[in-house]
Amino acid sequence: YFYEEPRLYTITFAYSFVAVLGGLSVQHSALLRRQMHFRNLASITVSASALSILLGIVLGFMGTGYWALVAINVGNSFFSVILLWWKCSWRPDVTRVDKSIMDYVRFGADISGFNMINYFSRNLDNILIGKFIGSSALGLYNRAYQLLMIPITQLRDPLNAVGIPAMSSLDFKGERYRGYYKQYVFLLAFFSMPVVVFLAICAEPIILLVLGENWIEASLIFQLLAIVAFIQPAASTRGMVLISSGQSRRYLYWGLINAILVIIAFFIGINWNINGLIIAYAVVNYVILIPSLIFCFHNTSVRLGDFLTEASSPAIFSIIGGVITYLVYQQVPDWPSIAILAICFPVFVIGYLLPWVVMPVTRNRLLKVKELTQSVLVSLKNRKKK
Repeated sequence: YFYEEPRLYTITFAYSFVAVLGGLSVQHSALLRRQMHFRNLASITVSASALSILLGIVLGFMGTGYWALVAINVGNSFFSVILLWWKCSWRPDVTRVDKSIMDYVRFGADISGFNMINYFSRNLDNILIGKFIGSSALGLYNRAYQLLMIPITQLRDPLNAVGIPAMSSLDFKGERYRGYYKQYVFLLAFFSMPVVVFLAICAEPIILLVLGENWIEASLIFQLLAIVAFIQPAASTRGMVLISSGQSRRYLYWGLINAILVIIAFFIGINWNINGLIIAYAVVNYVILIPSLIFCFHNTSVRLGDFLTEASSPAIFSIIGGVITYLVYQQVPDWPSIAILAICFPVFVIGYLLPWVVMPVTRNRLLKVKELTQSVLVSLKNRKKK
């Protein structure tokens, strides 16, 4: 009814099984994550993805059309359930509910409430684009968004896997907590910000190389989304502070406030098509950045200045590397995409790292990155053994 597309009815019905399958595996996944069995989780993710893609390819060759894409997503959830139950020995049982678990239930309810609110507010852009602009525009937007998020999630998720449990074990009003947070946000900003800047500068050859010429119109969308992605990984640590400090209700309130502002931005921006929607989303993210950090850091040892201090150098040096790369990129002939990237990537790496090396203060911080990275890897290794 909403999209005036009857074929979506059966597709939506098929996708509803993903929610059921997710409910059958969420506890097993949580237990493996809590026990830091990341190798098992990684093998499950890769295996489920490989099997579901193979299923989609077979169905595609059989001429099932878009159902092959549906099968990939539903199949991924199905194979994940099978593998998680195989790798995790826990089985559900009917037991008496102990009143002592109610604090955990309330905490979980706040987290779930945030996730539900955040999910619908963050996906409203897809709904509005599909409704008011069309499926072709939605396809461009979706591909650009997913391509941009791949390197970010691959960087952020492993760090979160270590950061949240580690910070939860510390006194959230103590200096150790504050020091750990500062190291964490610095490490995240050091890697994520330059990645986003490079992707934005070289959007066109990256789109051509990965997606092909038919998706070249997604280049500008890709670059506009990068404006938001530049600060988003570092800014997302405000949620980690709230969760690790046990302030789940404030976490829920923050999710509600953020959702309202994002929804307003989407409805305003959609009047200027996709580009207007993305720009409106970027504006609201940067406008609420400082107030949201103050709100989320309240009643903890972390301060606004900690975030700004740790994220400023990676941000400035990423922009410097981006400017240098852009100037070089403008002079590169119309070569194949792989050749352009082969030139621009080392230029960007040098342009980004050179300012760190030049000044003694930042040079010490660069050495600190190596130490922090090694400590994260050791932490992951030790937790796996436990």
